[in-house]
Amino acid sequence: MNIAFVISTKNWGGVKTWMLEFGCGLRELGHTVHFFASDKRLIEQARLRGCEAHHVHFGFDYNPAAILRFRRIFKRYKIDATIMNIYKELRSAGVAAKSLGIPVVHRVGLTGDIEPGPKTAFVHKRIVSRILVPCRIMKEELIESVPFLEDKDIRYIYNGREPKTDRTRSSGSPVRFVISSKLAKSKGHEMLFKALSMAWNYTQIPFKVDVYGEGKERENLEKLAYEYKINDKIEFLGFDRGVADKLSTYDFGLLSSRTEGLPNVILEYMASGLPVVSTDVCCIPELVQDGVNGYLCSKGDVDGMAECIKKCLLMDATEYAEMSAASLEMIKGDFNFTKRVQELASWLEELR
Repeated sequence: MNIAFVISTKNWGGVKTWMLEFGCGLRELGHTVHFFASDKRLIEQARLRGCEAHHVHFGFDYNPAAILRFRRIFKRYKIDATIMNIYKELRSAGVAAKSLGIPVVHRVGLTGDIEPGPKTAFVHKRIVSRILVPCRIMKEELIESVPFLEDKDIRYIYNGREPKTDRTRSSGSPVRFVISSKLAKSKGHEMLFKALSMAWNYTQIPFKVDVYGEGKERENLEKLAYEYKINDKIEFLGFDRGVADKLSTYDFGLLSSRTEGLPNVILEYMASGLPVVSTDVCCIPELVQDGVNGYLCSKGDVDGMAECIKKCLLMDATEYAEMSAASLEMIKGDFNFTKRVQELASWLEELR
C-alpha cells in the first residue's frame, strides 16, 4: 500500500509521535509511506528513518488551491489511504482524498478533540471514512458524548512499544522515580509534589525524582519543591529526546495528568520494566492495572497519590520483581509495537 500521513501542526505532541512511529513501522512491513507536513523537524526525522517526507502548506480551511494541490500529490504518489489528525488537514487534504475515493482516517488523540457541533458533524459525514483512537475507553466516551458517532465509525488500535531486556533496577536507596511530561498545569505536577512531600513525611525513606520536560510551569514548580521541603529530592532535567534509553535505571514511573489519551510515556516506562504510579484518566486503566503493574488514583486526589507513592517506597524486592515483570508482560501482549502496526496495516487494507 501507499499510505499518506498528513500533519499540519507546528508543536510536537503525542499524535505526531504516534504518526512518525507507526508510519515508519508500516514502512518496515513493506508499505510505502509518505509524510506531508508543515513541521520541518518531523520531515527530518521521517527521512532519517527512511520514509518519504514532503514539506507542504495548508492555508485556510477548504482552500481550493490547497485541495487541488493535494489532489495532484495523492494522484502522483498513487496514495491508497490517508491518516490525518486535526480539522485543518481534513478540510484540505481530506477533501482532496475523498474526492479521489481514497479513505480518510481521522486519528484522534483526546476525547475532547471532537466537538459535537454541526460543523464537525458535516466533516465526519462528508469527508472522514473512519476515526482511529488509541484505546477502548476513548471509543466508548466518544460514542456517548458525540451524537453523530456510532460504533461502526470508530476503531481503536493500541499504541505500542517493544519490550526492553536490559532491565537493571537501581540499588533501592534512594528509591528513584521519574516523570517525563510537559510542565503544564494539565499534567498535575503540583498535586504530585504535594503527594511526594506527604509520602516523605510519613515514611522518611530516601527517594529522588528526576523531572524531564519543559513548560511554563517550571518556575512555579521549582518554588513548590522548596515550599514542600522536597527540593533536595527533585531535579529538573529539561527536555531530553533520549530519556527513553535512561528509564531502565529508575525504579518507578510517575504521571499525574488531569487529562490524557493513551500516554506514550507510560508505554515507555512499562517497556523498561517500571511499575507505574498514575492518575486513572481515559485510557490509562487499560495500561496500568492497580496493584498488578502499578498503582492508580483519581485525578486531583492528593491523598490517593500519596498512598500510591508510600506503597512504592515500602515495597519489598519480591513484590517489585512481580510488578516489573507484569509491566513487561503487558507490553509483550496487548501493547506490542509490531503487533499493533500489523493490526493497523490490516485495517487500512480493509478500508480500500
